[in-house]
Amino acid sequence: MFALLKKLLGIFCFNQKAAEGADAQAALAALSAEPQPLDSTATRSWKMPSGPGRITIKRTPAPNASAPAADYWWRIAPRPRPVFPEFEAINNKEEFERLDRKIDSGDFAMMEVPDNIMGLLKVLKQPDIPFDNIAAVVQKSPVMAGEFLKIANSSLYSRGNKIRSLSQALKLLGIEHIRAMFYLYSSSHNISSSPLLNDAANQVVEHSKAVSLIARHLSKKLFPDPDLAFLAGLLHDVGKLAILKQIGEDFNIPQFDFKLTEEAFTEILPPLHAKAGKLVSQSWDIEESVALAIECHHDYPSRNFEEGGEAAILHLCALVDLSDMMAKMLGKGLFITEGNIFDYPAAAYFNFEPDTATLKLLEPIPALVKNC
Repeated sequence: MFALLKKLLGIFCFNQKAAEGADAQAALAALSAEPQPLDSTATRSWKMPSGPGRITIKRTPAPNASAPAADYWWRIAPRPRPVFPEFEAINNKEEFERLDRKIDSGDFAMMEVPDNIMGLLKVLKQPDIPFDNIAAVVQKSPVMAGEFLKIANSSLYSRGNKIRSLSQALKLLGIEHIRAMFYLYSSSHNISSSPLLNDAANQVVEHSKAVSLIARHLSKKLFPDPDLAFLAGLLHDVGKLAILKQIGEDFNIPQFDFKLTEEAFTEILPPLHAKAGKLVSQSWDIEESVALAIECHHDYPSRNFEEGGEAAILHLCALVDLSDMMAKMLGKGLFITEGNIFDYPAAAYFNFEPDTATLKLLEPIPALVKNC
C-alpha cells in the first residue's frame, strides 16, 4: 500500500480559473492568493521526480446573486464555498484506512515533548513555582515568549496596562494556561520538513488558540473552571497535528509556491483526529477530563461517561464544541458556508438563547480572537 501511495506522489494537478493566454507562472501566483470562487476550470500538471501524486483544486459554482451579509458575526448568511487545494494522493479512503490501522496498532508518530519543556512541566508541579526561572527558559524561544506576552496582553487578561515582563505574564496567565501553551508548542514544533504540511499545521494551531480563548471567555457563564476550559480548547485538535506529522514521515512532499489548509485533508482529519488525539493525550498523561474533551468534543451526546463526573465532562465537551464552531464562524478554522450559532446542538445543550445577557457575552469575542 505504501509503495502504491508513494508512486502516486509526483504529479500535482491544479484545477483553477485561467484566462486565455495565462501561463503556468500566473496560475501558481493565483494559487498563492486567498481562495476565490471560480466560474470555470483549467487543468495544469507538473512532473515530479519522486513519483506521481497530485493536488487538485475543486470549485463550487458561484450563485446567481450574492447572498446578503449577516448582521451579527454569529449568524452567517449562505455564501459560496471558496476554492481550496485538495490533496487527492493522500486525502482518500485508502489513506484514511491506513492511518486508522496505525492509530489502532499504536504504531503512530508520537509528538515528543522536548526535554527543556518536559523539565518546565515538572517545575509547574512544585508548590512554590519559580516563575522567573521558567521565564528564563521560555525567553530562549522568541516565538514561545511572544505567544505568552500576546495572550497576556489580550483583552481576556489585560486590564489596559501593557505587560512587557515575561515573568509577569506567566504569573498572570497561571499554571494551567502555561502548561497548555507548553503542550501546544511541543505538538506544533517541527511537525514536518514539508512547508505545505506546516502551513496546514499552523492553521490548526491558530484555530486551537482561538478556541481556547473563546472557551475561557464563555466559561464566565457556562463552566466553573476557566483554566480547564482554556486547556481543553487549546489541545482539542492536537490529533490533527499528530496526523500531519505522520503524513510528513510517510511521504516526501515537494515544495510549491502556495499554501495548504485543513481543507486539503477533509477525508482524514475530521474522522481521525479525535482518535489520534486520545493517543497523544495518553502519551502525555493529560488530565482525564481534558483527555476526554479531546476525544469526545464532537460525539459527546452519544457517549456514556462514568457516573458521578458525567455532567462536568459533558459540559466541558459541549463548551469546546461550541467554542470550536464560533472560531470557525470567525474565520479561524475550516470554512463555514452558513449557520447560526443558536441553531448549533452545543448551544441547545446549554440552553443558549439570544437574550440580552447572552448577546453581551458574545459581543467581545471577535476582538478576542482577532490577533491570536
